[in-house]
Amino acid sequence: MVEDLDNMYGEFDPYGTADATLHDPDFGMKTDETFDTYLARYTATIAPLQLPEREKISQLNLTRTITRRLRLQMINGIKPTIFKDYVKSLRQCDLNMRPADKQLFPFQIRELPQST
Repeated sequence: MVEDLDNMYGEFDPYGTADATLHDPDFGMKTDETFDTYLARYTATIAPLQLPEREKISQLNLTRTITRRLRLQMINGIKPTIFKDYVKSLRQCDLNMRPADKQLFPFQIRELPQST
């Protein structure tokens, strides 16, 4: 019934839904997902939150959000404070890593479980 009401009148609490989705452990970037595909999901999710630049970057940097390999690539790089520039850097890292990953690991790469 709630779903029917959402369909008829729009979502009741888009802010709460977006926040819950963003903090869902299953929301993060999948190992076989390109950064651009994940970025589309991420930006659609955070749109109702109207986050400032630093918070967008902070949420994107959460341990479970982007893949561990991509996060490690960015550790040594300069971390821009403008979301658009940070996305550009992450996209470039992702593009640079994919050909090497296919050569080194012709089988599917899986993330290691992270310790808590």
